[in-house]
Amino acid sequence: MALMAKPESVSQQHPPLFVKVDKYNDIIRIIEGLRSNILSLRDALDAMEELDREIKNGIAISQKVLDDLNATLSSLDSYFLRPRSIDEFSEIKPSGTEKAIDGYVKNVYQQVEKLKAQMSITASNK
Repeated sequence: MALMAKPESVSQQHPPLFVKVDKYNDIIRIIEGLRSNILSLRDALDAMEELDREIKNGIAISQKVLDDLNATLSSLDSYFLRPRSIDEFSEIKPSGTEKAIDGYVKNVYQQVEKLKAQMSITASNK
């Protein structure tokens, strides 16, 4: 909404606007509160965006784990269809994705706890 300049004749007809000091302080306090709430909402949205990235990363890791599990299952299937020696079977080793999943879960948990803390601080400030 564009502000338009008032013609001189209109502004001279009305006396200047006076606001009581205590009302002015209330207005300033309300504006500061709104600004604080906006910043808190921005922080919450940033945290939610980070959490969303972590969830997407977790989904990608989970898909890789499922692919690894499928490969292991295929190896087991072929082993039981064609019996091999025990030494050949021991070559199947688990990948490092288990550690990646543990790290991902811990990271998501920390992000959720951080978001809860920010929300509780925001709620207690109201």
